[in-house]
Amino acid sequence: MTLAASMQWDLLPPLTVRCSHALACGRLEPAYEIAGDAFDYSIDERYLHSAIFDAMGHGVESTLMTTLAVGAYRHARRADSPLAAAHRATDEAVTAHCMEEAFVTGSIIRLELETGILEWTNAGHPQPLLLRGHQVIGPLACAASLPFGLGGECRAVASEALEPGDSVLFFTDGITEGRSDVGEVFGTDRLADLWSLHTGSGLLPDEILRRLVEAVTGFNAGKLRDDASLLQISWFGPTASHGQAPVP
Repeated sequence: MTLAASMQWDLLPPLTVRCSHALACGRLEPAYEIAGDAFDYSIDERYLHSAIFDAMGHGVESTLMTTLAVGAYRHARRADSPLAAAHRATDEAVTAHCMEEAFVTGSIIRLELETGILEWTNAGHPQPLLLRGHQVIGPLACAASLPFGLGGECRAVASEALEPGDSVLFFTDGITEGRSDVGEVFGTDRLADLWSLHTGSGLLPDEILRRLVEAVTGFNAGKLRDDASLLQISWFGPTASHGQAPVP
């Protein structure tokens, strides 16, 4: 590993966390030169907290920006800050360091375990996809704020009432903007079709994400131009037990 790669991997939580109500699963495939992706999640008595980040640039500088964003987010989360406040704290930390000359895109996310209410912010990041009944029914919209580091306000906190068995997929642009040898873009539609296909096959979430990343790297002839990251959040329902929770 390069120094940047080692720093980046040390940021990541376990690839899957689960409780009786919900699950979070992440996957990251680094580009040849590390390009600053990261994700994070944590479960407490009431919420599944999560976030995904994508810093501009490559190498150690990119990883340092991501480390700062993740650290600021974790600090705000541990202080039990509301989502908008956590978003502002993350922006302020990156802005103070980068002086508005660099930025990090991302989303800060919170799922209420008992009700299935998913809330998230969007700092110039791709819109997530909602899967229901093994079919992607479309993207979930959130008014985009400026990327972290550009000194903007949190313009919106979006909310979606999930149904038992629903999953939401957050991703970085390294997933959808990769190009084949002939210049074809991987795209959101291809991602949605593959996610539906693999979910309908009854695979576990970590295997589904592994196959999605494998499809992306294969499409890019095995060499990514940007990090490619996925974060899946699944809600089992308000009365799910550990032994009965469905696998999305």
